Amino acid sequence: MQTWAGRLVLECAPGVDQGAEAYLATDCSSSAVAGQMPSASRGKLLPYEAVDAWEDSDSMSSDYRVLRLDVMNLVAGTFYKLCTDLDGTNGPLPAGNAGWNVYISRVRSAVAAPTVHQTNAQLLVLDCDPGPVGCPLSAAQAFLAQECSDSMSRTASADLRPAALRAEQSRTVVIDSSSLFPFRYYQLCIDEDGDEAPALSPGAVANVFVSPMHTVFPHQFPVGKLNYLSIQCAGDCSAQTQVFLAHDCRVRNATSTGYPGIKDASGWQQVRLDTSSFDASLFYELCLQGDNVTGHSGQAVFLHPDIALMDSVVHAMPSQTLRLSCRAGCEKLARAHLATACMFWNASLQRPVSPSPTLATMAESVFSVQSSSGLFEVSLNCSQLPLGHEVRLCVASEGVESPAGDAGVSIFVSPLLGIRPDLVRATSAQIISVECPHDCSSSTQVFLGTHCSDSNTTNDSAARTTAAQLSPSPANQSWWDAELDATNLEPGLHYRICIDLDGVTGQETSLPFGDSSLRVYVSGVSSPIRASLQLSRVAALKVNCTKTHAGKGCSTISEGLLAKTCAQNIFVSSLLSAQHVPGSLLNGTETLNISDPQADGLALGDGEVSNWSNSSAYSQLLEVVDSDVHQNVSGTSHVFQNASGSDCVGGSSTKTQWVSFGRSAVLEEQEFLLELDTCLLTPGSHISLCTDLDGLAKRRLQVGHSGLEVYISGISGVVGAPRARTVAAETITVFCQAGCIPGTSTAYLALTCNESLDAPSPIPISPMTTAAAPLANGDVPGEFAFVVDTLGLSAGRHYRLCADLDGPDNRHLRQG
Repeated sequence: MQTWAGRLVLECAPGVDQGAEAYLATDCSSSAVAGQMPSASRGKLLPYEAVDAWEDSDSMSSDYRVLRLDVMNLVAGTFYKLCTDLDGTNGPLPAGNAGWNVYISRVRSAVAAPTVHQTNAQLLVLDCDPGPVGCPLSAAQAFLAQECSDSMSRTASADLRPAALRAEQSRTVVIDSSSLFPFRYYQLCIDEDGDEAPALSPGAVANVFVSPMHTVFPHQFPVGKLNYLSIQCAGDCSAQTQVFLAHDCRVRNATSTGYPGIKDASGWQQVRLDTSSFDASLFYELCLQGDNVTGHSGQAVFLHPDIALMDSVVHAMPSQTLRLSCRAGCEKLARAHLATACMFWNASLQRPVSPSPTLATMAESVFSVQSSSGLFEVSLNCSQLPLGHEVRLCVASEGVESPAGDAGVSIFVSPLLGIRPDLVRATSAQIISVECPHDCSSSTQVFLGTHCSDSNTTNDSAARTTAAQLSPSPANQSWWDAELDATNLEPGLHYRICIDLDGVTGQETSLPFGDSSLRVYVSGVSSPIRASLQLSRVAALKVNCTKTHAGKGCSTISEGLLAKTCAQNIFVSSLLSAQHVPGSLLNGTETLNISDPQADGLALGDGEVSNWSNSSAYSQLLEVVDSDVHQNVSGTSHVFQNASGSDCVGGSSTKTQWVSFGRSAVLEEQEFLLELDTCLLTPGSHISLCTDLDGLAKRRLQVGHSGLEVYISGISGVVGAPRARTVAAETITVFCQAGCIPGTSTAYLALTCNESLDAPSPIPISPMTTAAAPLANGDVPGEFAFVVDTLGLSAGRHYRLCADLDGPDNRHLRQG
């Protein structure tokens, strides 16, 4: 028996009076306590109250009493008799020896039920007396033995050393326990003056369990289901060994017991444990019972809620939101944070401890239920998280001191904020640019994949591209370019942009490939990239499709529609700050160098005023001729008739209906025709062609932006011959089906229409373009005229008719 800070816990016979007293002395026969050599003052036997986890309070009955004594005058390292006086100092009964020897020690085990393993360097931590007695002298030693007086079963003595932390309050000792037998208890013995000075006898300060189990995996698993725990034991943990979870192995309060299976070639055995009745977000001791002995294995398991992340990516910004679904164990979920590591079980201290150092979002956050289906959200400040790292979600239950353990999921801290363009085609040399304001370098690698595990570990070539290094973008120092071979990717799928920030592999400190949260769509449409359509019930749009090596891509089951957005980055995490809206989340702009405006299929390249008829492309191109060439203004009118009648005058709709990809005898093998009703679209607007290559009825392929942008033209043609002379004031008359505003709408001639929303009206840059001129009412309803200086243009070339229907002072509609 050991006293600690003058406190003893005693189990008394029933009926012991509350006036009973006790004390410590070398001899209980004298009635005068002061006459003992030396002794402790008397203390009353008080009702038991637990003071710390060191005491097994759950097993204490009403017969237990607490004795508090002043032991300052007693000699550490000495045994004293426990003397009791059942009726107190004033009663007639004499004091007598209770039959117990009490060891006076300056230290005790730092944990209530210490565990050791069969190893030659077992660390044990000891707490020093918190009172003025303090820590043992430097000569003090410790050892393990079945009995402290048994020299045959003991280990070698080891010196007590000041602990690295709390040196004034703790001591550590490293003992060779390799010769001890598993499933047995040994006494932790303290010799205050060491082996070299045998004046004092060693005494026990704790009972230590020798655990055969030295490794477990995983250290956390979800509640509410059967879980498999892998264990490694020194020798076999036999099939009769019971493994169970408990808050305290001394009190078996677990409801599930498992038995080790057969050891595999690597020395692992599996144990199945049912956690359906356990509370979540708590650490549980992993307990063993074998040879009729129960003890702590030295290991523990954190039972976390059974959750699934809806977002596995955050950015290093404030106010990031994680969404998760919870299947079980979230009833008492109260706090969460992200960290490079969560609290873990320290085998020496046998309690959860915080990793140090660790970067984490330190502000605790409260989960809020969003719906009855078990959806949760948690808001976190992630501004201090390290970019390019995987961090862990740490969760805690109700209670201020509840430890935050590992929830079993990783979250990647993405350094990327945007991408342009957000589509590629299934060909080689595809260039993407990513926005990375911090920590990217020429060593950083990216690849496109269906998942972001190491790019070299999958045999499915369609699941990823090879990794490519980033290079600085010449346009902006925050942007980086990567050239990727997308030949093997499947058109119609969104691929993740996976990034390895340091580009290093095979080293312990290497950063992993992680999901940037950005997605790239593989378009099946190869050309054109820009087109224009008129308002029509049947506006025909011809597209060319990419033919992959595997024969995948467009087919007659493919469907498409025109829409303002194709929801292409619906997978982009909503974790980006609301204040940061990178332009890269918009569709990227691809450029096309057109030297001959009548080149194959490129007449519609910039979305100028145009018409599709009978599956053939007809662009509203005007030929510029010398000033002495007679302009036949009374010749054939080039006004295109509205196939749907006068009621097709546009509207405010942002999308058309889905239509199928069509085929006909006049189309080449990879050419398809879409017949779209554009009557309700806004004249002068730009709109995207969205595709679903296996049709809406199937779910394998996804909706995405084809890369084709269509200008919805309100101008249906030129009145008179489509020619303009090189003169200072050439009048061009057009027919406007819808959207033209006299004095506000502008038009001009150019080799390429400037479609930037923020671009000013073009200025004459011979021989590329004229200046923009306002439209004025013509001689008949629907006709509008504008006057431009064409002297700078090149005679004999075809120029595009470009229009800005809401004028240069408005930003709603772009030029086209």
